[in-house]
Amino acid sequence: MPFFLVFVFLMMSGIAFVFAWFFAEVVFRDSPDRSLQRFRNGLALFTLVFPNVSFGLYYASLPEGESWVTAFYPALWIFMVLGAIVLGVTVALFRRNG
Repeated sequence: MPFFLVFVFLMMSGIAFVFAWFFAEVVFRDSPDRSLQRFRNGLALFTLVFPNVSFGLYYASLPEGESWVTAFYPALWIFMVLGAIVLGVTVALFRRNG
């Protein structure tokens, strides 16, 4: 993977982390902790399933002879961004409870 793609993936994941943390701190401020935990758990499950499904769909749609890596990078990016969102909500939960 070229260096600039690693940089872009990490930058977008960092932006997603900060946005999710801020969103969880501000929007879910008055909601009970249980609802935020359920939201995080559902998002974590979605994070584990959706990149695999998207990789399968991308891979199935590739022209014959194309490398599987072409389908892997978008699925990796989706996983990294969703994982950063889950991490941001988790940090907001720990800050609220701790």
